[in-house]
Amino acid sequence: MTADIAGNVTLLYVQDGVTMAMPYSATRTQSMTPTAIGTPEGGQNLFANAPLAVMDASGNVTAVWFAQISVGGVPRHIVSGNSFR
Repeated sequence: MTADIAGNVTLLYVQDGVTMAMPYSATRTQSMTPTAIGTPEGGQNLFANAPLAVMDASGNVTAVWFAQISVGGVPRHIVSGNSFR
């Protein structure tokens, strides 16, 4: 979980092997729709481990996590990352 000075929060979690991000808007006082941020293009997530995140003053979030993916049936162990607002 990460937050900015205005009270906006992003919760990262793993659901069915996929890293998800669920933002909370302080101005709207509500949680927003969760979004999958960890599915590799042309591949499939098999496992994702405890994502970590930071948020800058503008509300941009950068997340990283260790993952096992499968591309073309070949398992790979990678460090994944994503930046979003």
